[in-house]
Amino acid sequence: MRPLKTLVFNCGSSSLKFELLELSRQVDFERTTIALGHYEDLGHPQCQRVLKTAGGQELRQKLSITDHQGAALDALQWLRSVLRRVDVDVVAHRVVHGGEKIKDATLADDDTIRALREASKFAPLHNPAALATLEAVRQELPNAIPVVVPDTAFHHTIPIHARLYAIPRRVSEKYGIRRFGFHGIGHAYMLERTATLMKKPKEELNLITMQLGGGCSVTAIAAGRSVDTSMGLTPLEGLMMGTRAGDVDPGLLLYLASEGMTVQEIDRMLNHESGLLGLSNVSDDIREVLAAASRDPLGAAAQAIEAFAYRARKYLGA
Repeated sequence: MRPLKTLVFNCGSSSLKFELLELSRQVDFERTTIALGHYEDLGHPQCQRVLKTAGGQELRQKLSITDHQGAALDALQWLRSVLRRVDVDVVAHRVVHGGEKIKDATLADDDTIRALREASKFAPLHNPAALATLEAVRQELPNAIPVVVPDTAFHHTIPIHARLYAIPRRVSEKYGIRRFGFHGIGHAYMLERTATLMKKPKEELNLITMQLGGGCSVTAIAAGRSVDTSMGLTPLEGLMMGTRAGDVDPGLLLYLASEGMTVQEIDRMLNHESGLLGLSNVSDDIREVLAAASRDPLGAAAQAIEAFAYRARKYLGA
């Protein structure tokens, strides 16, 4: 059987990555990269794209692209220019929040898209961008099968006692509130890669996996299944991150609201102005924070790094 050509899109909050692959169905889906690339700082004047082919052709350029679907369409245009023909069998889209209904890689039919739109209320920075990208690409590649892979899927095995918030059930049931967990694709890959390296079945592995980047999370894996994770209803809970606060006392938010901060202002603070950026007063880029800490070992940047490491150690122990 001929290789399965698969185009994968990964929408971040302000970035888009893509990869065009050939998956050989003869040898357990052995993968061959044809082309890949990423777009950073979407919507900013200094948006950058880096595009590469397996043959070594590379395009690195700064340009103005306002949104994720614009980046995806630009990627398709580039693929057509360098490959002349883009025949794709499957287009897979990473979606942050699958909600209650989408528990695995799923065909992106109308019911699936409706469920993902409903889940967007818990991931407003990510889901709408991924869905807009899906629609734009589907119009460009109408013969390719669209598939969504939710970041929450891997964590559907978390037991009930670990996913409940201790709030009245009438509230959690009315609004669909529970701990979902995120970064599931990354944690699942770490499990699968570890199983390969250790030459053991996944079902025999007990692991703690950590994803540390702009977004950060840690997961406990028992017998190859996620049993707890640091992120909860939204990707905001848990570890300190690049611009996200992670765990805070809920009373802090009530106090800020009583002092006049709006919901929108609190949301922006927690998601875009906190974490490494907020504590260091320098950047959410760990390289810049480390450089600042080396110049002033007792300053805010050094304190931010120690706070970040302390939170990671704390969750590792938990």
